[in-house]
Amino acid sequence: MRMRACIIAAMLSIAPISLAQAGPMAYGVAYDELYRIDLGTRQATYVGRAGDYAGSPLAALSGLTYGPANELYAVAGTQKALVRISAGNGAASFVGNFGLAGQGQGQFDALDLSMTYGCDGSFWLTSAIKKDLWRVNAQTAAATLVGSTGRQISGLTMRNGVLYGTGIGSDQGLY
Repeated sequence: MRMRACIIAAMLSIAPISLAQAGPMAYGVAYDELYRIDLGTRQATYVGRAGDYAGSPLAALSGLTYGPANELYAVAGTQKALVRISAGNGAASFVGNFGLAGQGQGQFDALDLSMTYGCDGSFWLTSAIKKDLWRVNAQTAAATLVGSTGRQISGLTMRNGVLYGTGIGSDQGLY
């Protein structure tokens, strides 16, 4: 359970505050599950499972972010794909593949992907394994390589049009 809490905290995405809610709410993902987190009470509530696409689980969720129309989106690492996630029941809808299959490491073709949504209408995606940055089309999930980050970036956000990433491993800086 402690590992799940750490993963949820790492994937935390702050939700808009509603007057009907006791405190500010956030969302977090853990493997293939969505949780709603009351930041006032620091309590997480299970919302639901992402589900399957084409017979495979939409899992290894990461990069939880708000996207177009203030909906939740994430990376489904098992498919290297963009998914839209229902805040009501946790169900994920497949948007499209990034086109990155076969570029990872090991038995599971791991890329350690992180993602954020920018005010420019694009998703931005990094791989801590490949040390690359891609711009992702919000409608098709087609990923266009921007270039190398030169760093193992595992967390990504955008503020005022500037991307920021957090390094991992021996290089735990903020870039």
